[in-house]
Amino acid sequence: MFTYRSDMKTKPQILFFVIFFLSELSTNAQNAASVINSDSMNTVLVETLIKQKIDSVRKVFKLKSLTNSDTLKKAADDQVQYVKKKKQLTHYQTENSKKKTISDRLAYYGLSNTYAGENVAYTYIFTKINNHKGGTYINTTYENLANDFVTLWVKSKGHFENLTDEEFELTAVAVSYDKKTKIVYALQNFSSKK
Repeated sequence: MFTYRSDMKTKPQILFFVIFFLSELSTNAQNAASVINSDSMNTVLVETLIKQKIDSVRKVFKLKSLTNSDTLKKAADDQVQYVKKKKQLTHYQTENSKKKTISDRLAYYGLSNTYAGENVAYTYIFTKINNHKGGTYINTTYENLANDFVTLWVKSKGHFENLTDEEFELTAVAVSYDKKTKIVYALQNFSSKK
């Protein structure tokens, strides 16, 4: 049975705990405008922002938002880790024939006979990047980083076709960060439900 004590020894301890807990929440809470922590990037936040921005692009073209898929997420995580390990943008895995293509990876994780696509890209954080207009920019916030990936895919014909394919209904985004090089890799899988 819980007993509340009202003596002065207990109240300061409770007050300290509450203040400490709330300060921890506020310092650990991250949002799109937060500056990226280069020691421990919040890749889940980046994935969420990319997905939201892709859905916004689709909305412009009067297409439905994509539904997240656990199976596509497993395949996306697998491939983005492969890309990071190889330090090479690729849609293929050469070491494992069961995971060679996007279709192979989806089948490996339990989704076969589906129409699928895959987007992959990399960019940097806290490093000057040249843009297509001759200027430079630096990804310092989660918002900047997610915008960079979506912009890269929108400006690439094949990637853009995946983003705006009306047959795609399912998706998953996977992000991986290489702390040494400050390179961030992103991969998005797409598929139809059938």
